[in-house]
Amino acid sequence: MRRHLSLLFSLFIGLFILTACPNGGGGGGSFSLSLSTNTLTVTQGASDTLTVNVSGSGGFSSDVNLSTTGVPSDVSTSFGTDPVTGGGGSSTLTVNVSASAATGTNTITVEGTSGSSTQTATFTLEVTSATVNVSGTVVDTNEQPVANTPVAILGGASTTTDASGNFSFSNVTTPYDLAVAVSGPPNEVVVYRGLTRNDPIVLFIGSAPSAGSGNTAAVQGTVSAGSGGQFPEPTPGETEVVFGSPEASATFSVNSTTGNYPTLGLTTVDWFGPNSTMGTLHALQWTNNASGFPTDYTGYGTESITLTDGGSFSSPTTDIALAGIANTNFDGTITSLPSATSGSYSLLGKDLEVNFGDQATIQVVSDPSQNNSFTYTTPDVSGATARFLVGAGAAATGSSGSLSTFTITTEAIDASGVSVDLFAAPELSLPADAASGIDTSSSFEWSAFNSGVYIVNFTSPNGPDFFVITDDTQTTIPDLANISGFNLPSGTSYDWRVLGLAPFASVDETAEPSFSGGPSNADNIRFGTSGARSFTTQ
Repeated sequence: MRRHLSLLFSLFIGLFILTACPNGGGGGGSFSLSLSTNTLTVTQGASDTLTVNVSGSGGFSSDVNLSTTGVPSDVSTSFGTDPVTGGGGSSTLTVNVSASAATGTNTITVEGTSGSSTQTATFTLEVTSATVNVSGTVVDTNEQPVANTPVAILGGASTTTDASGNFSFSNVTTPYDLAVAVSGPPNEVVVYRGLTRNDPIVLFIGSAPSAGSGNTAAVQGTVSAGSGGQFPEPTPGETEVVFGSPEASATFSVNSTTGNYPTLGLTTVDWFGPNSTMGTLHALQWTNNASGFPTDYTGYGTESITLTDGGSFSSPTTDIALAGIANTNFDGTITSLPSATSGSYSLLGKDLEVNFGDQATIQVVSDPSQNNSFTYTTPDVSGATARFLVGAGAAATGSSGSLSTFTITTEAIDASGVSVDLFAAPELSLPADAASGIDTSSSFEWSAFNSGVYIVNFTSPNGPDFFVITDDTQTTIPDLANISGFNLPSGTSYDWRVLGLAPFASVDETAEPSFSGGPSNADNIRFGTSGARSFTTQ
């Protein structure tokens, strides 16, 4: 009997030890998790916190490591204290919701681990739409305001831009689709899909006229040999003059014998903005080989000048003397060409411009060869860079026309080992070519352009034409019920194509001043154009 009681006592002690210290040899103890709230509501683009409490009735010695599971994409979590030290305590859990996160509810699990023991607690994250007060501006491709034109939040309010191209909306739910329309002919509409920013600069891609009239100045002058150039110019050779300023750029041809420019009489510099523009005239002279590539730069010179609207500027204020200049080299490799569904891309050509940094550029190389490696002689101009463009093309399966893709990169004028890659252009997939019965619910789809956004163009001889900017690989023709006169017409033939632009992380990045100057003018950018397909509306 005594032996039996002794056995029971031993079992009791063992159970007591296991209960008090469930991690056994791990050195832990019993603990529990609790949360300060079971529901957390966070607006897109915002963050909030809750408290994770760690406790145990008998105390415990091991640290508790914290983690979360079930966190949706575009949401991140972090703990202020991790691990929670043995004996109990708390940690602040921060939940960050991106501006593009999907709205709705999600169940997130907080997990605590100490040795071999794991405890969990859950809460509901409700992501709600953000609202913003939107104040934006519509500009055209000359970066000038587009006045008195309709602007609308699709499915919401509409307004008209003022004389400065400005517009505003209150309490707009993000993300939102913004439409700008200009009457023609042709009638044209630009739609930005999925904006979240409150200060969009909307580039009207179509034919919207600039508000007011621009400025014009007539320029003529003479390039002289100076201490480095030659006139008559070397044969075969070239001399060019360019003007650059913050507001304007212009290129002038030069008489090969006399050095007078431009060769066809007065040529104007045109610009928008202030009545005067302060800039620089650059003159560059070089010789070419039989293939038309530069082999020696014989002279370079500059002349600063301020042009005023309506003025006529000529010798001596526009005369430029050339000075001797050293040569350098620009070389590298096109590392790879993309593939298309119908085969591989082939090179279309390579162009190199000398970029003087003030909007003035001179193209010195136009290379149509298929060589992946390149070496070009360039002028050693202080402060100048090389703006290098590479293009490739391929046939477009099931489309009329061909695919094309380009990379523009800005490098040092003497860069060596330049590596250039090209992205495959978007290829159209739906609807099939010559589809009929298309309406504003029909889905248009295409392949991805790496790290890019898209401009989808729908054109018809009778309009309206639509430009849709999106970061998705599918879209629909916008329903413009709240803009009179811009509904999709019935029984009408349209063509459509897609332009991919990279690198842009979102449509928000295309609604800012750096984009409004025109993406093709950017220093480092890639773009690719699909073939075209046709359809007929319902």
